Amino acid sequence: MIHHSDKGVQYAYPAYTEIVRNEGMRISMTQNGDPLENTLTERVNGILKQEWLYLHDFADIRALRAVLEPAIEFYNTRRPHASNNFLTPQQAERGQGILENRWKKKSWKARGDYPPQGDVLEANRT
Repeated sequence: MIHHSDKGVQYAYPAYTEIVRNEGMRISMTQNGDPLENTLTERVNGILKQEWLYLHDFADIRALRAVLEPAIEFYNTRRPHASNNFLTPQQAERGQGILENRWKKKSWKARGDYPPQGDVLEANRT
C-alpha cells in the first residue's frame, strides 16, 4: 500500500512517517507540495472525510478501520460520480457504460491541459 500526500507538515512529521512505515506502507509525496498535483487523491480523501470520517469519533485504529473499509468499498462500488457520467468507479473501470468528460473546464484551463470540448471516452472499447 502507498500513502500519498502533498508534503503537508503533518505527513512529514517523523513520528507519523514511522507509524506509516511500521504499518507496511510506502510513503509518496508530491514534487513541490502542491495539492493540485494530485487532484484525484485530494477529491477522494475529501469525500471520505466529509461523508464518513467527520461523522465519528474514533477510539483507536480498529474503530477507524471499521468505518473506513466499508466507506471505501461503498465509494468504489455503489456511489455514482458525476465526473464518471454517473457511473461508480468500478463500473467505469470495467467499461460498463460510456464515460463523458464532465470535468469543470475552468480548473483545467488554469493548467492549460484540459481535454477538448465534447470529448467522449467509451469505457467499453477493447
